[in-house]
Formats: sequence, C-alpha cells, structure tokens
Amino acid sequence: MRPMQTGRILAALLAASLLVAASPAPPQDLHGTWRLNEDLTARMRESERQQEGRPDLGVRVGSPRRGGPGGLPGGGFEVPPDGGRRGPEPSIEALAEITIEQTATEVTFTDSAGRKRVLPTDNRKVRDESRPGGAATLRAKWDNTGSLVVEVDPDKGPRRTESWVVSNDRKLLYLTVEMQGGQRLGFKVRRAYDAAATTPTSPTHTPP
Repeated sequence: MRPMQTGRILAALLAASLLVAASPAPPQDLHGTWRLNEDLTARMRESERQQEGRPDLGVRVGSPRRGGPGGLPGGGFEVPPDGGRRGPEPSIEALAEITIEQTATEVTFTDSAGRKRVLPTDNRKVRDESRPGGAATLRAKWDNTGSLVVEVDPDKGPRRTESWVVSNDRKLLYLTVEMQGGQRLGFKVRRAYDAAATTPTSPTHTPP
C-alpha cells in the first residue's frame, strides 16, 4: 500500500473516531418516583463545603419551611436573614417526593403536593407566571452527557442552572443547582433522591 493511501486511511479513521467521541449521549431515563435522601444530601453538602473552604450556609433538609416550591425545576430560593443564599427554598411536600414522566419531547415533574410543571426539552422558552417564587422564563434541554439541563431566568433574582442526572443503576437521582449571578456566582447546591422502590443508599455510596 502506498504511503499516501495509508495516510488517507489513517486520517479517515481518526475523523471517524472523533465523530463518535463527539456524538451526544442519548437522553437519560428520569422517569419514576423519587424520594429525597436527606442523609446523602447532607453529606454531599458537607463534603463540598470542606473542599471549597466555605462556611456552612445551612441548607435545611430535615425541617423545611412549609409552602415553598422547592422540589420542582424553577422553584424559588430562600434568603436567610444575613442575605446569603441557602439554595432552593425548602418544602416538606416538594422535597419529600418527585414523580417524573418523560416523552420524546417533554418532561413532566409532579411533587407530592400535586404541583406539576411540564417542560419541553427542545430548549424552547417557557413562561411561568404562576411560579411561587415569582414569574420566570425556563428552558430545558438534554446536554451531550444525556443529563437534563433546566435554565431558570426569574424576573427578580439571579439566574441559575439545574442539572438532573440518574446513577447508572437508576437507584439515585441527583439534582445540582448552580447560581449564575449575584454575589454567589458559581455557588452550587446538590441533592440526592432515592428511587421509591429501593432502600436508602448506604453511607459509603458516592455520587458520580
């Protein structure tokens, strides 16, 4: 085989491998009912606090304030007396359980209090005027890793991005909320949910 032909074959193989590597992963299967794992959520918060060297802002998981929108995408944020952000506003009903329904074009979130939010997954803007934390514009899409990413742009308050991802064994659902503006640029809050049909995760489990 001539050197020129060999070079062309190698170039073609390299291009094909790069194309495969760049191909996005299919959307994850988020459907099901998920219950908040308070212990794992608290341990993730403590671990990240220690790694980042920041003070404990006290995201209250076990004793939340009633009535907040918390568990649904685009939920409000609680502002403590010192003005710092503690993460998504808690709600006993919303944080206790989330049911997710999924089709090829949209994802529906329903909390145990019956609050429902339907999000198209084509990155189309959706206006939510009835949001408990105030009106906001939401956009949802699947990223290249297959995670569901929800961008929340409230009329009042900082923008944020919410990422939903399941573990490979589908026993855990992780929610990461990242602030995108204000004094806490890049501040993250993570939560873990157990699949309703499984037992709580062991203390040795670590998130992906």
